[in-house]
Amino acid sequence: MQKEKPFRCKKYLKRVAELGCVICGNEAVAHHVIGSKQSGMGMKVSDKLTFPLCVAHHHFIHQYGYKTFEHKFGHQADFIRQTQEALNEN
Repeated sequence: MQKEKPFRCKKYLKRVAELGCVICGNEAVAHHVIGSKQSGMGMKVSDKLTFPLCVAHHHFIHQYGYKTFEHKFGHQADFIRQTQEALNEN
């Protein structure tokens, strides 16, 4: 059985980044959720599972891990939901 390929769209990622960091509002990049059931070693999740983070907060989540990030700032799933609502993608 072949797995379905994840959604990929550079225009969508650009729209996500244009929203500004969900933590501080600064210029952002689209961060793909980590630590979810959809992710795996060396596998990037669907572009729909992204939210905007500035360079500092993006570095934080990758340096300290998603659990520490979520404890300090909030759950990634909530940020994805907020992002999709802001883009009318729900």
